[in-house]
Amino acid sequence: MSRFVLGVDEAGYGPNLGPLVIAATAWKVDSPASEEAFFDLLACVLRDDESTGYRGLKIGDSKQVYQSGKGLKDLERSVLTLLGGLGVHPSSLKELLGCLGINVDAVCLEEPWYFEHDIPLPVATTREDLDQTLHSCLSFDVWQEIGLQGIRLQYVTPALFNRHLKGDINKAVILSTQSVSLVHQLLNTLDFEPTSTKILMDRHGGRKTYADLLTEEFGEFTFLLEESPKLSRYRLGQREFEFHVQGERYLPVAVASMVAKYIRELSMLSFNRYWQSRLEGLKPTAGYPGDAKRYFEEIQPIMRKQKVKKELIWRER
Repeated sequence: MSRFVLGVDEAGYGPNLGPLVIAATAWKVDSPASEEAFFDLLACVLRDDESTGYRGLKIGDSKQVYQSGKGLKDLERSVLTLLGGLGVHPSSLKELLGCLGINVDAVCLEEPWYFEHDIPLPVATTREDLDQTLHSCLSFDVWQEIGLQGIRLQYVTPALFNRHLKGDINKAVILSTQSVSLVHQLLNTLDFEPTSTKILMDRHGGRKTYADLLTEEFGEFTFLLEESPKLSRYRLGQREFEFHVQGERYLPVAVASMVAKYIRELSMLSFNRYWQSRLEGLKPTAGYPGDAKRYFEEIQPIMRKQKVKKELIWRER
């Protein structure tokens, strides 16, 4: 009988510049195989086939699939192919975000540097390659056993992040509340009632307990199943939540990690183009501590000229 498995992960939790992007993926599973076996089930999709010329998708923790010195090609090819399987074929970053549940106009109104230089897609591969890869993937019978059903995002800009930080809330709480809210939103978009649903996530900043958070979000009593050094498990009706150490070893979480990283990288590309178009010689940044301070200091004259407040650019934690 069919069940759902959801995976959630983020990109941009540590930087001071740029958005925190959280992604959730939903998979309909007709195989009795455990979540640990999904990579094996999809082996034909992930490996190269010399006899046909098929190049397998690269799926794993985004830190393995993407390295800044090697470019976006493998990450982009996999993410856009998977989106294509959902019927999503975006021509730009703004269109992609809109397809995944983000109100782009609202973000543009407050923080235009993410979208003034909209990024045409694809960036590092070709539309022909994507079409051929998608056609090959859809021919594999395994998609009948485990298939991607939906992807949704939370796009937490510095301005939004800083507003959430007010009071006693810390950044781990923001990540947890945004992630669980995202799961709730994605579940509401799925038009199939499974026999059971499992939601897999990474632990958030070392946090171990999530029962109160789940009860508050879903309005249901949360049953504690386990809270150990490496795993926290809870049940709400037919839904089971698992918060793991190293959750990216599960394919639904790995794909969520890749989607979040891809969109974060495109956002920083657009962000850099905005400020570079106003300050000649400005070197791009990935937004992480250290280099972010350098970048922020260099754009101060432009910020003052445009009357841009610090809290719209710089994430406080």
